[in-house]
Amino acid sequence: MTSGRFLRSRLSSPKLNFAEFGQIAKVQLVDVETMLEWAKSMTWKGLHPIVDLSRKVYQKVVTLSKRAMHAVEARLERDPELPKWDILILPTAT
Repeated sequence: MTSGRFLRSRLSSPKLNFAEFGQIAKVQLVDVETMLEWAKSMTWKGLHPIVDLSRKVYQKVVTLSKRAMHAVEARLERDPELPKWDILILPTAT
């Protein structure tokens, strides 16, 4: 990256499709619509992502009681090699 306003990527990864941008992808991400359209144009394994803008404002601090946190932790499966970063969240029983 040369600056925060430009995104550059080389065709070094076969998983990413930058063919529509040429040999080097250079997109000026100056507004929301440009960013959304750029994100929609990406592909991974031949699939395009579903991209939507959320304007929801979240609370900055959310705390759970110990009982509530135990219920959440019971749904998590942690990878033994990367327990802080690789977590599978199981659905709740309905």
